[in-house]
Amino acid sequence: MRNPLRISTPKTSKTTSHVAPVAYPAFQLRMIYHGNGNTEMTIWQTPSLGTPHIKAPVCMARLQGRVLDLVELYVLRMLKQAGVRLVISMHAPETHQETHQETHQETHKSPKLHNQANKTHTGEYRLEETAALRLGLLFRTLAPMRSRDNISRVAQAIEAMPYEEAAYWLGMALYRKNPRRVLTALRVLLSDPYHGNH
Repeated sequence: MRNPLRISTPKTSKTTSHVAPVAYPAFQLRMIYHGNGNTEMTIWQTPSLGTPHIKAPVCMARLQGRVLDLVELYVLRMLKQAGVRLVISMHAPETHQETHQETHQETHKSPKLHNQANKTHTGEYRLEETAALRLGLLFRTLAPMRSRDNISRVAQAIEAMPYEEAAYWLGMALYRKNPRRVLTALRVLLSDPYHGNH
């Protein structure tokens, strides 16, 4: 299965003891707390040596509000597996402040939190490639959905999806001429209650 997002890492020479630096794609999760029950998350691909064609951050996917609230546990689990220990509060922004020091010490993220007069809170976290692609696919697929049952089925299926398959579908959704058709097909496939049991 072709992976349009995969970046091959440079090979190192066997005749030297010096290991060349490996260039990887760089990704970032950005959070914005807009108010009670309205948290927004976006996945960005940022400039890196592995993607010289990317000159500025590119937004890959966004999810906000009720749907994000419904899949909070799935998102938290994926982030935890990626080493990003984040407590997302959809109702109490103080949670971000309380956990900032703890999470800053034990993870590889670089949070930037701001407590502004308008009560908007933001955070930025580095993501490894697998988590970024899977979350990007999750956000793009779920964004227009309304059915609780279907949202749960799709989230569960994407969480369990192999990296290559998630990267394939996200690449199709990002670069195909008609990405809506791609995502519609994926929603129908993953919303099937018998998906994976045939």
